[in-house]
Amino acid sequence: MRDQPHVESRPPRRPVRLSTLVVYAVLGAVLGSVLSGVVWVLATRNPLPELTPSQLEQARRRWQQHGPASYQMTISLEPPPGGNTPESGRRIRVRVTGHQAVSVTQHPGGELPRRSWDYWTVPGLFDVLQRELENRQHPQRAFGVSDPRMVVLRCRFDPQYGYPRQYQRVVRGRGLQSRWEVVEFRPRP
Repeated sequence: MRDQPHVESRPPRRPVRLSTLVVYAVLGAVLGSVLSGVVWVLATRNPLPELTPSQLEQARRRWQQHGPASYQMTISLEPPPGGNTPESGRRIRVRVTGHQAVSVTQHPGGELPRRSWDYWTVPGLFDVLQRELENRQHPQRAFGVSDPRMVVLRCRFDPQYGYPRQYQRVVRGRGLQSRWEVVEFRPRP
């Protein structure tokens, strides 16, 4: 008798059960829903509102009516080109007593020249925002673009005192961006 080659027998394939298909379909649907939710949240998260002349004027009035005469605030400036961590940016610390700047320092760097102190007070920040709105009306001269819609100005104001808490300017097509945020604001007696 001839030796017959040994053929391994494999166990018979089990057909995929309907319940397994249902489990995979449910897992796929849940995963798809979670991913869609993440994308939706990222796409619709609360961006800064557009800066308008009327919002700026309302914030100025709120500051004039409710802003303290003495305060301390710290402003975080966007990191410089090449710096991508908050630590690589600058922080400006401002102390105001009786509506007058008494100290303005930056970290790193130390005390700023006295002639620049008023720019960093709350009224000075309002003036900067006013100039930004005016510059948007003449974007070629100010930013090198012809269409004012290429200049995006966004700002959020403090609801209690009215000071500008966050500001961002983006010039589309030019890669120009400016951003700052008041990270600490403390009225002083």
